[in-house]
Amino acid sequence: LKGMGRCVEKAGLTSGNAKALVSGRYHLRYDGVCDIVRGAVEFENMSQMFLFLELLAACDPAFVEGAKRRGWDAGAAGLKQQIKILRIKNRFGEGQASSGGWAD
Repeated sequence: LKGMGRCVEKAGLTSGNAKALVSGRYHLRYDGVCDIVRGAVEFENMSQMFLFLELLAACDPAFVEGAKRRGWDAGAAGLKQQIKILRIKNRFGEGQASSGGWAD
């Protein structure tokens, strides 16, 4: 769980309109703070991670048809719950690491 101090810091570091002028006062915008709670899944290799991501995408109605064309069917795999993927960050590509060097 991200602490309150880190949420405020992230709101202030957001690019663009980090602060909104409302009634003569500046207010931090928190709409760019996305990862207040996060989980982790560990894999032994990139192939396992890719398989997991393909199956995860197959649970999102926006990706179902593409996933089925690639041979993934979440329902056939016993996954009945639908999800909605809101954001994807690829930190593994060349030059994609964060400014702090993180590839999470």
